[in-house]
Amino acid sequence: MSVATFRDKNDQVGLPPVKGVSTIYVYFNSKNSRGIPLLITYQQDFGEKSWFRRNTKSGNTWSEVCQYERPTDPSDDSDNKIKGLLQHLGYYPSIIPDLSNLGNYSDESTDIGVTVRASFIEDGYSKFEHSLRGGLFELKGVIHGTGNTPLTGISSNYPIESVSAYYYGGADPQDMSKLLLVEFVIKNNQTTYKYYHKQNKEDLTWSEYSVPGQGTTQLRGTPLKEELDKLKKVQSPDHSPSIGQQILGFINSTPVKIGGGSLATGVGGSALGYGGYKLFISLIARL
Repeated sequence: MSVATFRDKNDQVGLPPVKGVSTIYVYFNSKNSRGIPLLITYQQDFGEKSWFRRNTKSGNTWSEVCQYERPTDPSDDSDNKIKGLLQHLGYYPSIIPDLSNLGNYSDESTDIGVTVRASFIEDGYSKFEHSLRGGLFELKGVIHGTGNTPLTGISSNYPIESVSAYYYGGADPQDMSKLLLVEFVIKNNQTTYKYYHKQNKEDLTWSEYSVPGQGTTQLRGTPLKEELDKLKKVQSPDHSPSIGQQILGFINSTPVKIGGGSLATGVGGSALGYGGYKLFISLIARL
């Protein structure tokens, strides 16, 4: 049996499509037909059992159950784990997103699958969104890389739908030095957006980032690009002169020998002749 979408009056978010299952167990909060489905489990042909819990009774979002809370048998609750999951007023697993990942991965502490979606923005910027496919979770922290480097200062008191990382310089999220901005999609009666950045390149702590007039709405399009440009200048300052400036500066400061004497040339000076040509080629090679 295959299931493309789960519905309970409307589409249920966070439950992935399944293939090759013979039985799907659904647990309700009541024994009568008006109960609300709160817990689902199934086993696909190629893997172990998957368990998903509804985040809230009134919502349509679901999250995968943490490995230490997963029941062992869908028809036997001798360990009371099924009962415990059904009694949750709200279920939000605690996740630690690793922003260095290019593709899908499992959260180390919960074994819950995290989906990564990449999108590209003009001028070499890229965005990597980490989510539970729409399911909500609590943020236990944010890390980066094999050393589990913590992004200190980033937190949320409300359930999170996704955490996104914005980078410059192409699609390489493993280079933490190119991380410019972190975005939260927060669900608390309504959807709001929260941003974090580093105030300078050497700063080890991340601070909340706000844009005048933006409020808690999402940065998109031109406003997003403008903010990324600003952050790139702050976090990756480039004070070196351009190649053209270096060439002119070198020529202006270096006398060119003509015959037995020398000639100091300025920006508006005359042709350098053969000696000047050799000087120009030498300078290009050095650059």
